[in-house]
Amino acid sequence: MIDLASSRGRLVALITVDGAATVVAGVSAYVAAILHQNIYWAVFGAAVTGGFAAQVWFIAGLSRAKQGA
Repeated sequence: MIDLASSRGRLVALITVDGAATVVAGVSAYVAAILHQNIYWAVFGAAVTGGFAAQVWFIAGLSRAKQGA
């Protein structure tokens, strides 16, 4: 069984980080396309990587919570 209390905290953190990463990625892609500033593509890549990292962290936490039960 999975510990729901620790999973809920991780889920809230995941949603927060992914929401922020989505906004940053969207804004940076828009600015890069409109203003032709290529440095913003690096910001876009960092935001996408951060969002994926948050999801990996969440899944790793779920498997660790499942093993501890």
